[in-house]
Amino acid sequence: MISSFRIRATIHLPLLFAASMLIGCNTSSTGLEKAQVRGNVTLDGQPLSNVSIRFFSSEGSGGGFPLSADGSFQSNQPIKLGVYSIALVSLSTPPGAAPPSEGLLGKVPLHFWSVRSSELQAEVTADGANTFQFNLSSKERPPTGFRPPRTNARGAGPVLPEPPAS
Repeated sequence: MISSFRIRATIHLPLLFAASMLIGCNTSSTGLEKAQVRGNVTLDGQPLSNVSIRFFSSEGSGGGFPLSADGSFQSNQPIKLGVYSIALVSLSTPPGAAPPSEGLLGKVPLHFWSVRSSELQAEVTADGANTFQFNLSSKERPPTGFRPPRTNARGAGPVLPEPPAS
């Protein structure tokens, strides 16, 4: 005869397992907690578009999220909890090229295009809404010591050092 304990264990263990999976729904397969992020980016009150907002952590995690026409963004996958540095990435210029110089994007101060100098930050938390509003100003001064990247004559990218003479 099968004991009542075995019957209860056979029925309750799968239910207990399912409940534990639901409780950990914000935990990735690596055991790290994650959350969705969303928000809006404006420059002088006007929504930015044709640009992506990048979340960079000191551990190398994060994500990039394109801005829609109304300046809003939303992560398509959750990112790890923690503090992130924020920078803009142009969708219309190749990587390494100078930031846009025309239209509304051309008015974005250069330091917002670099994670090292933007000074924008966001903290992603387990119990927060994780909705971020970045209201940028075209008149904002760069941080002390900021040096804009040099670009070549056509503005197509950074100036590479000359190879050493042999």
